[in-house]
Amino acid sequence: MKCIWFVLLVEVMSVVDSHRPLTGRGSIEQYLTSKNAKTMAEIPYRMCMPKVPDYVHATARPSNPSLPDMFNVTVLEIKRGTFVVEIEMVEQATGWDRMLITVDWSSYIGTNVKLLHHHHE
Repeated sequence: MKCIWFVLLVEVMSVVDSHRPLTGRGSIEQYLTSKNAKTMAEIPYRMCMPKVPDYVHATARPSNPSLPDMFNVTVLEIKRGTFVVEIEMVEQATGWDRMLITVDWSSYIGTNVKLLHHHHE
């Protein structure tokens, strides 16, 4: 019986958590340039975080909507006031000239958030 109760408890915990994880979201424009397909950027939240978020999800797009470029964003490090991302241009492996890029992000605080997100990827 112990096993069954444990499983139920874990499920209840993740339901409870999922109601309160989103702590902030924002959009930031940064001029980025890259000598190859990937570049690193440090993105400020521009808001006060109660603590370091457990998880940050970020996407990047050209600020100019007529540009077709697409980017993969990998969050490398999450800090109190900023987070560090690696931004990779999808179509070309060469790099790009100075481009204004909009990074949209959402941050989450909650113990089970990381686990929940890894399953979808």
